[in-house]
Amino acid sequence: MNKFSFTKTLVIIIFAMIPFSFFGQESDRPSKPTRADFKNYLYFTGDFGLGMPSADNFNQTFKPNGHIGMGWQFDNIVGLKGKIGYGALGTDLADANTMKLDYIESSLSLTMSLTDIIFGYNPNRLVNFVPHIGIGQLQYRQQFEDQNGNVIRQVGYDNNNPINEKGGGILFRKVVFTIPMGAELNFRLGQHWGIYLDYTASRVDSRTLDGKIDGDKRDWFTSFNLGAVYKLNNASKRDSAKYNNWFLTLDGGAAWLYGDNTKSLDDVKGNLNIGVGYFFGNCWSVYAKFGYGILEGAQVWQDNVIFEVLYSDYYAANINLSLDLINCIFGYKENRLFGLSPHIGYGQIQYRTKTLAGDEYLMFGYDNDSENNLKGDGMYNRRVVATVPMGIELTYRFHKNLDIYADYTVNWTNTDILDGRASGNCYDYFNTANVGLRYKFNKKCEPVVEEEPVEPIIQYIQPETPEPIIIRDTVVIEKTHVYYNAYTDAFFGVGDSQIHKDYRNLPIVEKAADGSAQIREVVVNGYASPEGPAELNLQLSENRANAAADYMKQELSKEVNITEIDFVVEGKGADWEGFIQAVKESNIEGRDEIVSTLNSTTECEDALREIMAKYPQVRKLFPQLRRAGITITSVK
Repeated sequence: MNKFSFTKTLVIIIFAMIPFSFFGQESDRPSKPTRADFKNYLYFTGDFGLGMPSADNFNQTFKPNGHIGMGWQFDNIVGLKGKIGYGALGTDLADANTMKLDYIESSLSLTMSLTDIIFGYNPNRLVNFVPHIGIGQLQYRQQFEDQNGNVIRQVGYDNNNPINEKGGGILFRKVVFTIPMGAELNFRLGQHWGIYLDYTASRVDSRTLDGKIDGDKRDWFTSFNLGAVYKLNNASKRDSAKYNNWFLTLDGGAAWLYGDNTKSLDDVKGNLNIGVGYFFGNCWSVYAKFGYGILEGAQVWQDNVIFEVLYSDYYAANINLSLDLINCIFGYKENRLFGLSPHIGYGQIQYRTKTLAGDEYLMFGYDNDSENNLKGDGMYNRRVVATVPMGIELTYRFHKNLDIYADYTVNWTNTDILDGRASGNCYDYFNTANVGLRYKFNKKCEPVVEEEPVEPIIQYIQPETPEPIIIRDTVVIEKTHVYYNAYTDAFFGVGDSQIHKDYRNLPIVEKAADGSAQIREVVVNGYASPEGPAELNLQLSENRANAAADYMKQELSKEVNITEIDFVVEGKGADWEGFIQAVKESNIEGRDEIVSTLNSTTECEDALREIMAKYPQVRKLFPQLRRAGITITSVK
């Protein structure tokens, strides 16, 4: 087995996240649509599957479990899910005894659609990959039996048997804290229904779940489940993201060990980290950090022996999810100076430690063959342990591209010997308090567009004066009856090329096919609102023109022979002229400045981003630009 699989996977994910056009995000290169309108929703889940313990077990066996749950999807990427469940665990112990366990569990987890982060939101996508991490509680009872099936010990049972150790939970069950983390593979079956496959590994704040007291490994249990999800009707309409950009971080500061060691300022050492991340939406960011640090631990007594961490250093790598509470509570404001962001993640450290136990020096994770050295599986034989970093960050916006932040993080580690003392009374953590800089690359601000229903406008153009056509010295007057345009505001949704249901059955169709005139030509021009990339808008306008033309053919064919009609279909791209005209006719503050800016630049997309930041109310003009203009030429 590859010893560095987690590290390699983490590095691959980071490089996959970094765009190759890292320093040119505002270029005119074509880009794929990454967002579409999203409606948050409430959903219910149910699943069943198999689980097993994972610790010092001699022979794990799969046992059944099941859950019911409820969740809320905030946007296309982030959701919150609560679950309650019941299950069993079983194992054969090394002494040939058997341990039986059943449990009640509950958890609250944060979910994140990795598929949408990488490929953008697509409401028609059939498969999504969704990692999750949370906090929870396990209430369990255990029974130990010998080879003959006789009960020799109980934990968490509701009886006064002297072999039973009662707990503090429901019916005297033992209660422990859990950190469930895993991933779902979701399959969409329809508008409301879906199924999913879930793998979850739950870290348990106990060393006896596996039936072995003070074993070498911390206790976990894992589950593999198949489930179904039902989504309720969308609760409210919102845009999936507004503020998106990449950033780099550099921070450093103090690091200190927390375990069975005594705490002293003399043992505070240092650490240094670099990171890369991405803001999505106004509140959320995901980032990865790589770092190096040094730890020391003061003296601690055990069995009249002094234990001391003389020196320890580590490499750290982790992925984190962060939530800006200020933006979530008060709404996004570009010029806000302060932010407050709790964060949680998952990662690993690869460390080496030199300890003093009485008069004997012990080493962990060093690259030598000393009999006093316990090698690990990491780089240069370092010890490798999983970490769950969680903390909070205070941010000050120094410049539009530069933040200064102070961060405090507690790093839970999956080991009990980081402090140099095996099987101590305290689980081992290390803490960091850092000051850092964050450089934000030129942002992509995808505006929120609140579409309001607008009645279609039918504009009739009076017949033109007939012009003489001279054929072989004979003057023939051909009467051109009428041609008129039908424009429908919000004819299409954001990023959509399907005709909105409210604007079908257009009066123009009934008027043109009333039998009083012969239709010669139908001209359809498609348009897009200008906030997207130019090439995307051109493609979108072409799709809209084709959709409107197909609709006209379908409706006209019910009344006339369309084989004799010429259809001219063209996508015009972004409707800049229509936007400028709409600004002129609006009551938006600063409309003269907006019109002047757009008329005096060739970089309209860049100018529009600045305009939207300064005058966000212009976004309400976009729906009327997502349209198709239809002209029908008829003659009598």
